[in-house]
Amino acid sequence: MTDQEIADLLAAQTALISVLFEELFKAGISDRREVVNRLYDLLEEQNAGKPPSNRSAPIRHLISILEK
Repeated sequence: MTDQEIADLLAAQTALISVLFEELFKAGISDRREVVNRLYDLLEEQNAGKPPSNRSAPIRHLISILEK
């Protein structure tokens, strides 16, 4: 797989996850702010003591979608 194919796959998976979260939010099963805060916590855990890397890109992408 090329880097672009991997990036496209991750973007598609992130978009799918965001749709699932939106349904949970609409149904009142989950709270948007709680989910976004937990994603920020996860991002901090991944980056603690290490320089930012591409592995945090899907989390950052999901946060940006959910914060809109």
